[in-house]
Amino acid sequence: MLTVNRYIVSIPVSTMRQEKFITPFYLGDNKYFLGPLMRDLRKILKNHLKDANFKEMGEDLFVGIFVQRDAKREFVWSGRVRYVLTFEEAFIMYRYNKRYANIFEDEYSPFFVEPIYKDNNFIGYGLRSKLHAEDNRWIRDLTTVKDLRKYFEISGNQILLKDTRLRKYLFDLDVTAILDNVTISRDFFK
Repeated sequence: MLTVNRYIVSIPVSTMRQEKFITPFYLGDNKYFLGPLMRDLRKILKNHLKDANFKEMGEDLFVGIFVQRDAKREFVWSGRVRYVLTFEEAFIMYRYNKRYANIFEDEYSPFFVEPIYKDNNFIGYGLRSKLHAEDNRWIRDLTTVKDLRKYFEISGNQILLKDTRLRKYLFDLDVTAILDNVTISRDFFK
């Protein structure tokens, strides 16, 4: 029996930061990286990740993104989610593969953070890209926690967990996706 899951996300135009960053980033080989964008979609995907850092989607999970303009919705892009993973896992998966070097060298790379370790244990992230760097917006791409200083040490371009056992709770937006079969609207960007 074939099971198909679909998520449709509609975004008000007023919440779009930069139209060029509303689509997933092309990696090559028909693979796309969701990156830190689309928080509402990433919150949905977090349910698939549960307590893991990586999950290959065995079922067909499709997403469609629309922008709400006045009373109508405009199609922006759609695709199939192949992997749901943390930014740490995405960094590990692609950073040292020469085929993807160009996306890491881009100053606005969607691989905007890199994991930080102490004694081989994950303790936080460091900013490595200009994407969402202004006003520490990059931190809000990782967490919705209101009282940051209570749970994190924030120093320069680093956000470190005070208690690493609370990672899944505190880094509640630490989820992204690798997609394929992506279709992007040409009309939307005219």
